[in-house]
Amino acid sequence: MAVPRTMELTLMSVSTCDNEGVEMKGNSGLLWRGLTSVTGTLLVLGICGTQCSYMYAGTINSALGTSSTRIVAGEGGGNTTYYASEYGDLNAENLQKLIADAYGESVLEQEEGSVLLRNNDGTLPLASDKHVALFGHAVVQPVYSPGGANSAADIGKYVIDLKSALEHAGFSVNNTLFDAYSKSDTKRVASNNLQVSGDPRSNGALNDAPVLGEEPASFYTDQLKASWQDDYHDVAIVMLAREGGEDKEMMMKDPEGISALSLHQDEKDLLRMIKDSGKFSKTIVLLNSAFPMEVGWLDDYGVDACMWIGNPGQRGFEGVANLLVGKANPSGRLTDTYAVDSMSSPAAHTSSQNSNQWTNVDEVNAAVSDKPVNIDNVTVQPENIYVGYKYYETRYADAVTNPGSGAASSVGASHGASAWNYADEVSYPFGYGLSYTTFEQTLDGVSYDRDKDEFTAKVTVKNTGDIAGASVVELYAQTPYGEYERKNLVEKSAIQLAG
Repeated sequence: MAVPRTMELTLMSVSTCDNEGVEMKGNSGLLWRGLTSVTGTLLVLGICGTQCSYMYAGTINSALGTSSTRIVAGEGGGNTTYYASEYGDLNAENLQKLIADAYGESVLEQEEGSVLLRNNDGTLPLASDKHVALFGHAVVQPVYSPGGANSAADIGKYVIDLKSALEHAGFSVNNTLFDAYSKSDTKRVASNNLQVSGDPRSNGALNDAPVLGEEPASFYTDQLKASWQDDYHDVAIVMLAREGGEDKEMMMKDPEGISALSLHQDEKDLLRMIKDSGKFSKTIVLLNSAFPMEVGWLDDYGVDACMWIGNPGQRGFEGVANLLVGKANPSGRLTDTYAVDSMSSPAAHTSSQNSNQWTNVDEVNAAVSDKPVNIDNVTVQPENIYVGYKYYETRYADAVTNPGSGAASSVGASHGASAWNYADEVSYPFGYGLSYTTFEQTLDGVSYDRDKDEFTAKVTVKNTGDIAGASVVELYAQTPYGEYERKNLVEKSAIQLAG
């Protein structure tokens, strides 16, 4: 046979044929295989191209001067545009206006959302002609956005870091120190704490342990210290970062054996070096963290001002710079309690890192016919409703109004104290936040509409300072813990944020 490799194909449908017939059939098979390959390739390209066309329809239409859709009015005619864009038609020019406004909104969110925690002797705002030194590895590796399924805010040419924002605001920044951070091999790593802690659900796999990513004391050589001896010592701006997110919770005990939210040794050494140098007129700390860090150490290192800035995203550092120079006035309030000891609340001890193991796993697995699943662990949350401020405020209320309740006992008290005391447990309470000006708030009255089942509070807010600013009105409610609640063991917070 002329083409033995094609015999299997031709014998399936031909009982007898000569060599010429087989040769023809073989060529036909090769032809169809080629056409199939080409068609399959075109199909894949067509599917991918179609998806790309949908994703970039605006860009393509703008370039070609075309439109993907056409709105046809019904029989009655009329306006079919229900939500008209204030930017008009989608084209390159209007798109740039939209992007500019979006960036402006990001800056505004940062300005209004940042929380001023400390401002001794009016340290902030600063004069913009200051010569400053930026400390902390986070200045070159900020946490722009939380981990997980969200936008990659630290990617792209439109990202603005702290140094660029400060220079644009008029500051002179110590380039020698900043460049040293940039060239350092140190990197912050936020790893899966479940795997690091040896949780059974990790199936024995271990990731690298989470790394704080701060420079050790040895990083600050005499040559590097010389860069702020004669200049750039008006202000030391220290940025501390904590990174976490989906599957990357803050660890109760990290590789240093302490809470991930505690101040770590390299950070202590950094702050001590700045203070002991005696060179800096002011020290400012920026908390680049979505998590409530422990900040009971501010006095220990002579920190003059401290501001929580969260995760600034692509443009947020512009807002941070505006706050530092007083172009904007901070008006954010804490949405969590900043505890002296981040492990002092009951909820901290019932996280996934402290999940319990079922004692009858083998029995359950033996009773199922399919492949056993990961049912080794269960998380029990005995703290009930007492999370965040509801725990601290309720325990304080019980300690004051019902001394016999045990709320003032040493159980759960931080640092081995003999009794639980609110002032010793809370650095900054939920809802806290300072301003560059002062405000006076007056509750003028509260009314109740029975038909609407609605309460209305009237509050007068007056700016009693000399600087324009905004104030947040926080309305809290307290309901009695009566006989019914006691009899039925109803869990109720001492106070609740109503609005």
